[in-house]
Amino acid sequence: MTHSAFILAFVCGAAVVSAHAPAPQQTDGPTFEVSSIKPLPAGSTRAGYRPQPTRFSGSFSVIEAVAFAHQIPQSRIVEAPQWARDQRYEINATTGPRKPGDINAMMRHLLEQRFALRVHRERRPIPVYMLTMSRSDGALGPALQRVKRDCTRPAENLSGCSASWGEGRYRSSGQEWEVFVGSLETRITGRPVVDKTGLSGQFDITLEWNAGNARAPDGAGNAAALADLEAQPVLFTAIREQLGVKLESDTAAMDVLVIDSVNRPTPD
Repeated sequence: MTHSAFILAFVCGAAVVSAHAPAPQQTDGPTFEVSSIKPLPAGSTRAGYRPQPTRFSGSFSVIEAVAFAHQIPQSRIVEAPQWARDQRYEINATTGPRKPGDINAMMRHLLEQRFALRVHRERRPIPVYMLTMSRSDGALGPALQRVKRDCTRPAENLSGCSASWGEGRYRSSGQEWEVFVGSLETRITGRPVVDKTGLSGQFDITLEWNAGNARAPDGAGNAAALADLEAQPVLFTAIREQLGVKLESDTAAMDVLVIDSVNRPTPD
């Protein structure tokens, strides 16, 4: 999967509002004209969304939908019931003409109306990872190379300005450092990352680690595949050895979105 604007939808940048009062219900603004919500079978991994000019469809857990609607990483959403993380739903809706950002407002309205969602923002101490340089001399690891490229038009130079990720791997070319730090939180660790490295600018990055749930294929090559899997370092070791930075568990005050109440959706 190539890097896209989908990551940017999870950048936390909203202003902090009242620390204890739920946010008022969104009665104004754009809404879906018609919407359908269907629960997916248990264990479904279907994910993503498909916006079209007058339609919207996607597969979400409630937490993923909240993150999308409120433009905040899932790792900064707290006090959600477990079913809201586990149960996935297929959402299909129609819209009229819309502007950029309208879909997020439409999703907020749908969550409030169909899931009785009530939330508020506050600042509270939560578990985080502190990201720092691993060497006292500030040297970068062999898989973190500083570069300078014009990535304002990546479609014309995709090989020089791109990112991809998968199970136990992350590779990027010309990646802005803060975007990679955001990916550490949203794509790799699932926990807020506080960047203390002082790094900035563009980098070519290659990170590979033992994701822990990969399985070697059956058959004659099984032993060799297992050996290759075991030879890969765990994430924290890989980040230190390959990139020259390190992640350490800590606690820090962060802006979070608190789930005050949420229900399973009303029937179509």
